[in-house]
Amino acid sequence: MKLDLMKPRHPFYRSTRQRSKREMCHRRRQLRRLAIESLEEKRLLAVFTVDSVSDLVDQNPGDGLCEVSTGGACTLRAAVMEVNALGGSAEVDQILLPAGAYVFALPGNGNLAGDLDITQSVILSGAGSASTIIDASGLDRVFDVQSGNVEIRGVTVRGGVVDDTEALLEGTGGGIRNEGTLLLADSVVTGNRATRGAGVGNYNGTLNVQRSVITGNGDAATQSGGGVENYSYYDPASLSLTDSTVSGNRASSGGGLSNHAYDGVASAVIAGSTISGNSAGDGGGIANRAVYYAEQGTAAVLTIVGSTLSGN
Repeated sequence: MKLDLMKPRHPFYRSTRQRSKREMCHRRRQLRRLAIESLEEKRLLAVFTVDSVSDLVDQNPGDGLCEVSTGGACTLRAAVMEVNALGGSAEVDQILLPAGAYVFALPGNGNLAGDLDITQSVILSGAGSASTIIDASGLDRVFDVQSGNVEIRGVTVRGGVVDDTEALLEGTGGGIRNEGTLLLADSVVTGNRATRGAGVGNYNGTLNVQRSVITGNGDAATQSGGGVENYSYYDPASLSLTDSTVSGNRASSGGGLSNHAYDGVASAVIAGSTISGNSAGDGGGIANRAVYYAEQGTAAVLTIVGSTLSGN
């Protein structure tokens, strides 16, 4: 066999293997770098313990310190502002709210005044509905859950007022307005009023009410949902009411609860609950209604299991 030294050889097999090894090592380094970066971007949860019933704003939202001044108190408003500014975490941030009456004193809108806007996932835990009271003092609604997975536990929500009869969203939710995902547990919602959903207004959101009492909300100006309004406006709205009481609320339609679909799908499930003593010209206890203008697939789906409806 003759070997032609002038003829180029073909080192494809060896160079391919070498190149594959280099590419694999480079790929592993990239993956390690991405993993490190993603871990660095995550932060541990923040737990803010409120130690003042005053209604004051946070000094520097986003610095991880709930304080109205350097070394100062942590108020409920300041804690909410910190949670919103910090953004998401590996675990859900928490606000611990001891016993006391937290009365709003700053008229206006946005977290600097008026209601408490919630834009991030958070668990807000009170000391029990008889002990921890959040009162909007008629200045605005109490909570405005705009996004995130939010839990509100063991509090009384009262004194919220929303009088906007023109704008659909703005007139919804006197005590609480929810556009995100909200769990309301072991709480009382009372003495609130709004055009729609005087107690709680669920607007294209997911609302889960457990072991709570919604009572004494709404007045002659409340158009629908004296206790609770579940309102679907093109997007779905979902309500689950479990082991709870809706009583003594008032509206023109749906004194206790209104499940309303407007070119969307509104679904409400009531289980193990009592709806009693509510008043309205149409649907004293519950009003279930679907209206379509553009989308003929609109539906209001109501399911009642093991519950009591009486005296409405």
